[in-house]
Amino acid sequence: MARDTLIKLDLIFISKDQSVFISEDKKLILILYVDDLLYFGETEERIQEMEATLAKEFVMTNLGESNYYLGMNMDYDRTKGICHLY
Repeated sequence: MARDTLIKLDLIFISKDQSVFISEDKKLILILYVDDLLYFGETEERIQEMEATLAKEFVMTNLGESNYYLGMNMDYDRTKGICHLY
């Protein structure tokens, strides 16, 4: 099961929403909904590292930067480190 694999990768699920995981160092957030993954990281390197690790465990297709997820539009302000959902 995907949730068990994410836990083995040292990701901790948030008790209020068990589809949201955060790394122990709090520098990566991953959201899992059925077969969709969305992840945010402090640095591009951290994101690529997690993506490579996940690709060893799952068959994945990277669709690039997301502008839409689960019915919500997304907008990024990288200078402030903010992702707006609307």
